[in-house]
Formats: sequence, C-alpha cells, structure tokens
Amino acid sequence: MVEEPSLNVLVITDIFMAGMSGLVGIEKIRELSSNIQIIAMSAGFSDMSAEDALKTGRKIGADTILSKPFPLADLRETVAPLLENRRTGGNIPTL
Repeated sequence: MVEEPSLNVLVITDIFMAGMSGLVGIEKIRELSSNIQIIAMSAGFSDMSAEDALKTGRKIGADTILSKPFPLADLRETVAPLLENRRTGGNIPTL
C-alpha cells in the first residue's frame, strides 16, 4: 500500500463517466488510502431507497452517495460534515 496522504482529502465522483468508470476510480482511490473520503453520485441511485443506495455506495467503496439530480444545498450538506469530521478526527457520518 502507498503511504497515506497527510492532507484532508475528499473526492466527489460520478459512477458513470467516459474513459474510466467511477467504480474503477473508487477502487484505485481505495488502493491509495482508506482515509480519503469519497462521495459517489449517479442518476442510477434515484430508483433506490436512500438506504439501498447508501448500501450500494458502501459496497463500491464510497463513504456516501448523492442521487442526481440534486440541489446544490444537498451537496453542501453532504460535504460539510465529512470535512468537519476529517478536521476533528471524528467518524464519517451516515445518511
């Protein structure tokens, strides 16, 4: 495993992208560090309950998910506690 970065890191990625899929991207990020917080987003989560979407997101290595489309306020509400917990050393919140 590569040495863990000392920065507070947050990655926001789509699951379905041209080139490299978000699933592959998340897998590669997790190979680098388990401490990098990942928010996965996809329109594919919109057909699931919030609980099922979060379970699916966790299975692929994301810390939390956002179902597109979403208002900017939802992104702020998702990012803020993740960054605050990184700053204070707390646990990652769940939806």
